[in-house]
Amino acid sequence: TPIPLTQVSLILSHTPVWVWFLFAALVVLGSKQVADSRVGLRRVIVLPLAMLGLSLYGTVSAFGPTPAVLLAWTTGFAATALLVLQRQAPKGLSFDPASSQFSVPGSFVPLALMMGIFSLKYAAGVALAMHPELRHDAMLTIFAGTAYGAFSGAFAARTCPTTSGATEASMTSSSATRNNRWPFHTMMPQAMSAAQSSALS
Repeated sequence: TPIPLTQVSLILSHTPVWVWFLFAALVVLGSKQVADSRVGLRRVIVLPLAMLGLSLYGTVSAFGPTPAVLLAWTTGFAATALLVLQRQAPKGLSFDPASSQFSVPGSFVPLALMMGIFSLKYAAGVALAMHPELRHDAMLTIFAGTAYGAFSGAFAARTCPTTSGATEASMTSSSATRNNRWPFHTMMPQAMSAAQSSALS
């Protein structure tokens, strides 16, 4: 049955102010992901870690750190991460070792994932505030835990192609630097040849 407008107004009025600040911050952060950008490795990693923490906190704070809810969260995380990892890396994604910067193509997906995690946390908070007994409902616990984990898994898996590209580029750059710095295999024959020519002359 639909929720009466008076009840919706009551729910919104009793929502803590910090929740709206969190919502605004997520909208701003998500909107920045829509446009193409150049960012460092730290910024690439921090956002998925923050959303993973928010997701796990939302799960545990709502339903407690029980084995069932943690298993549901882990299952959702692993299943979605494996599914997303099967997809190809976004076109336009590249890493510049010289500046240690990523060129990341814009996408609405991060914003959608952020709103998904926020909406799930908000809905769970409202439902449990109105019906505290739902905290012990097995089906709701499994559903919410799996959904939280799925959002986090998608976020984390989208970061993997970026960080792996940086690692490969860094290893290639380091290998090239070592070869340029210590090219004994080319320097030694040239030195020997020069010494012999000098002796003959």
